[in-house]
Amino acid sequence: MHMPTRELIKASLLKLLETNSMDEITVKMVCQGAGVSRQALYNHYYCLPDVLQEALVDRLDEASAQLDSYHTWSACFESILNSLLRQKAVLLHVYRSNSAGELVRIIESYGARLVKRGISQCAADMGYEVSEQDRTFMLKLYMATFMGILTQWFGEGMKMEPAYIASRSDAMMGFSIRGTLKKLYGGG
Repeated sequence: MHMPTRELIKASLLKLLETNSMDEITVKMVCQGAGVSRQALYNHYYCLPDVLQEALVDRLDEASAQLDSYHTWSACFESILNSLLRQKAVLLHVYRSNSAGELVRIIESYGARLVKRGISQCAADMGYEVSEQDRTFMLKLYMATFMGILTQWFGEGMKMEPAYIASRSDAMMGFSIRGTLKKLYGGG
């Protein structure tokens, strides 16, 4: 079966990142690993960080594919952390390079979409009309917490277990999105 060019390029970059820093990887190396020309890469991607973004989002999509079956945000968070942990070498080679900010941006952007979706679903389920100002504030609060945890996790070499991180985050944050909405809009 013939693998599409985009998939070959992403697979090549991820394979190189298993043993090399993002700083050491060149377009030429990715193209050689994928068996494609430089022009073929540029026909599909603007630059290597674009390849990285698509490859990581693909993996995160796989981890959150069952999002509606998660009973709590912490179960989804744990699934995403486990997905990231399976790519530990790759992620640490990016995080410990000049592309660390790009990695954090990719994960933050992805996470923000999930949190926005969670807020919207919970508000709709509970019959609350949530103001845009409250949605924005809730998003910022949750994202600051999650990204703080993730950047510390990366910085410490991803040693802490995802189940521990998710369960402690759930316990220490006090309120789920539903609890927050009930407190803000339900008078509880």
